[in-house]
Amino acid sequence: MPLKITHLGKYYYPAAGGIETHLRTLALAQAEAGHQVEVFCFNHQASQTTEIFMDGKVKVHRFGVPYSFARIAYCADLTKALTACDADVLHLQVPNPSMILSYVVSRLTQKITEAPLVVTYQSDHVNQPLRGLLFRPVETYFYSLVDKIIATSESYRQSSPLLRRFQDKVTVVPLGIPTTALRNPTAAQKKSGEEIRKHYGSPTWITCSRLVPYKGIQYAVRAMKEAPGHLLILGDGPERDNLRTLSEKLNLTDRVHFLGFQADLVPYLLGATALWLPSINRAEAFGIIQVEAMATGLPVINCRIEGSGVAEVSVDGESGFTVALEDPSAIAAAATRLHENPELRATFSQNALARATKKYDISLCLNQILEVYGEVTSKRKVPQIGPTTFKSAEMTTKVAAEKSQAQR
Repeated sequence: MPLKITHLGKYYYPAAGGIETHLRTLALAQAEAGHQVEVFCFNHQASQTTEIFMDGKVKVHRFGVPYSFARIAYCADLTKALTACDADVLHLQVPNPSMILSYVVSRLTQKITEAPLVVTYQSDHVNQPLRGLLFRPVETYFYSLVDKIIATSESYRQSSPLLRRFQDKVTVVPLGIPTTALRNPTAAQKKSGEEIRKHYGSPTWITCSRLVPYKGIQYAVRAMKEAPGHLLILGDGPERDNLRTLSEKLNLTDRVHFLGFQADLVPYLLGATALWLPSINRAEAFGIIQVEAMATGLPVINCRIEGSGVAEVSVDGESGFTVALEDPSAIAAAATRLHENPELRATFSQNALARATKKYDISLCLNQILEVYGEVTSKRKVPQIGPTTFKSAEMTTKVAAEKSQAQR
């Protein structure tokens, strides 16, 4: 039986970001499967509260933010909406202190609906430990109310202090993407990919992320002192000027290219030799861009982040190489080996494609999450979920083509 599902997120498409991309992909997949889906999030563009159907399938409520302190937003309209919400299941993506606060306030003061609450736990407060410490009392109370917590990898379930504390509520469901769209790019995307390959030559390496310190892009730039070819840096952020300065200092401006935000990543994935993911700490908990690259047959060079799921997604010696943290020479050595051994690269490419399809397609993610919903709704007086089969090939959305997630 179809469910009424309300997702609680920080932002939603067209806002850029890994969590925002995952939320959109999941919401659309659930709508395609016949469920009634809506999203509560904050308005990333204006202070007004708006409602709109996105992709013709998902009702998105964007709440304006009149108050904010220490980057934690509060909106009275949101707490009222949570109180009036008649969902069968609430599903919250974290980290998201603002939405957690709104939920707690609604629960304490306005008798919020007691629909089962599921949380997808995408990261600890790795880069904001002080805020995490100050917010911990609210967070602890919040997680006492949660019915089920979804970790995105086994490594993160074991390494996160909070997940260990609530381990009886935790299950693992990897993030999924619509791999069919990436495995079957359009003619225009193929042509653009060929033009990128022709323009930059071989090898061409790409990184794709928001330009912030934990993404480790500075190590990718430094690696180009030893690696052959060109590095395309896709994305933008506060570290852009520092990275440009570093590139100039190392005399790499002719081989390191800052291309900014790209609405469609597929041509770059098709035109590249490998994806580099040089992130340096557990704020990079999964790295969904790896799955997108792998779904196009692109090998990955990632880093060995203790307690992160990054190295579980693309496996060392199978779909690419996993190298030491903060080690430009190791990145360069792996890249050079990949460039000089086309047979190895072809093997990695085949393995990457197979791994993305078999382990990270949105159909698998959706069905596992629906099983979680079935578990939590069985304890409440809400409609039960019947058998659901979803195939990503049937999705009408062009999630992969639009690719707003260039800014992860």
